[in-house]
Amino acid sequence: MAQMWQWSAIKMMTGDMSYASVAKRMSELLGTSEPPSEKVMTAALADPLYAHHLLTCKGNHLFLRVLLDNPPDVGAEPVRSNATLVAMAAKALFHWARTGFATVDDDIFEKRINACHACPDLAAPTNQLVYRAIEYASTDEDNRICRACGCIAVKKARLPFENCPLPDSENGVVSRWGEPFS
Repeated sequence: MAQMWQWSAIKMMTGDMSYASVAKRMSELLGTSEPPSEKVMTAALADPLYAHHLLTCKGNHLFLRVLLDNPPDVGAEPVRSNATLVAMAAKALFHWARTGFATVDDDIFEKRINACHACPDLAAPTNQLVYRAIEYASTDEDNRICRACGCIAVKKARLPFENCPLPDSENGVVSRWGEPFS
């Protein structure tokens, strides 16, 4: 738990620290003699699972070397299985039912969806079965997805318990929707 806190602290400090300082600190956390590459640092800061794997393997130099030599491509779209997407949708549907199928007011929806439309992570849905089925059954003309979370933006923006998963570039305490993270 302390390691994850340290990792979060590095993520928060990257805006104020030089590359060399962050690389040195990451090297200390991982117990390596040399600082990690920029690709490793970028992947670790963008992908919490990769960061977790690095920290978990820090005592095993063989596994750590494999992870350091093969960082994930964070520019690539995350691949979520149809089962994962269905589970995410089922969870959202369950929460939505618990709220009595409430939706946000139109002004909140407009603010949220405008932020999504301005976001570079809004993309056409992949050719996965789940997205094709939703597109077929949906009355919405805009079925673009958020690459960060896999959700259909217009659907997610309507739900009162949802939030954008990405921090605002100017104020990391709130999401790109301008709402505090819970």
